Amino acid sequence: MPSPAAPPAPHGLARVVSAISTGISLLCRGILVLMILQICVDVAMRYVFDISLPGTIAFVSNYYMIAITFLPLAVAERENRHIDVEVLTTNLPATAQAALRLVAWIVCCAIFALMTRESFVEAVEAMHSARYIIENGMKLPVWPSHFILPVGFGAVALVCLSRIVITLLALRIGLTAAVDRARRYYQGDHDHE
Repeated sequence: MPSPAAPPAPHGLARVVSAISTGISLLCRGILVLMILQICVDVAMRYVFDISLPGTIAFVSNYYMIAITFLPLAVAERENRHIDVEVLTTNLPATAQAALRLVAWIVCCAIFALMTRESFVEAVEAMHSARYIIENGMKLPVWPSHFILPVGFGAVALVCLSRIVITLLALRIGLTAAVDRARRYYQGDHDHE
């Protein structure tokens, strides 16, 4: 008996997830370039003119580093680049491994959704109190950087949610195949099924 054809994937949700994570990836690359340029200019000014570019350390540590740490989490999840420890699951049947992967996506989605909510509440509080730091007599507002975390966490939650939806919509082809389809979906493998 031939296996049933795979149901159509949720192209709208997948397109949104791909667009968001691609945009985040490009944004992070730009931020990384800006950080490198600012640090290079600061170092050059220090050695050539014996002056420092004001706010470099504060800006790097309160904006650039936060952005390049938390924003790419969704890209790593989309591309299956997070660390997988399979010591306990490698000898389980394929169906059990698939079930555990689906449960992991559900748990991750819930945790990242909670982290999104909580970090957004904190960001709003920081905005209302107009948080800032002072470096070399210069006042640098840091409250905008608090909004980087909910964006990064929300994007990861969205990637996990899309994988859950892709799996659920494909369950008629079997749990193992559906989970594998969701895991490989963003690598373009869905076009050949």
